[in-house]
Amino acid sequence: MALLAESIRSVIIDGGRVSTVAEALAFANRVAALQDQVDNADLPEDERPSVCAGMERAVELGRSALARTILGSCPGVDATARADAAALQRELAAIGRRYRMAKVVVPSARNTWGKRTVY
Repeated sequence: MALLAESIRSVIIDGGRVSTVAEALAFANRVAALQDQVDNADLPEDERPSVCAGMERAVELGRSALARTILGSCPGVDATARADAAALQRELAAIGRRYRMAKVVVPSARNTWGKRTVY
């Protein structure tokens, strides 16, 4: 678990340093690969909130890097890089939705009168 948390921290730190098209694509791929590690990890209940918050931040940085370097009005970006970036942007958006949905408060049938359970 410590290795996973360190990987997430490393990704977040590196996210602020992305400045080229190649770096943005590599960073977005790294975030997507890190999501695979999170999916395969057996997280203890008390560590899930910090991992979710870290991954949510990593996804934001990945989407921002793609938008800033490739998908925006940046001249000189070829069509292949734009297509790759658009696909990664969609993948990161789906990952981000999973983390946002995890924070939604859902009424529970087991609880009574206004009590809510966070899933």
